[in-house]
Amino acid sequence: MIRSLTQIPKETTYATQIPVRRWGNGQAIRLSKEILEQMHIKENDNLNVTVHDGKMVLEKAEKPKYLSFRERVEAFYGKPFEQVCLEREQLGEKVEEIDTGAPVGDEYW
Repeated sequence: MIRSLTQIPKETTYATQIPVRRWGNGQAIRLSKEILEQMHIKENDNLNVTVHDGKMVLEKAEKPKYLSFRERVEAFYGKPFEQVCLEREQLGEKVEEIDTGAPVGDEYW
């Protein structure tokens, strides 16, 4: 849901102007300490950016469901990581890599 500043209670509103500056070949904005504190953002957090009718909204992104490679493998195969590796070893395969399926799209191998 996109809300305008007029719909947000005054006590939760923080307004300021921020300059757009060159950063490498692109442009960037810097967020002040006050903005970061109010949004509960710390260094290396990810933000979702929404642009609608010429207005940009920044929101703190939710943490990914699976934080580690191990968790992703377990979710993909629906089995504990050790069981996936053990099954591969029983087939005589080395377990240095785990196959995630055939290439999809324009991958070049």
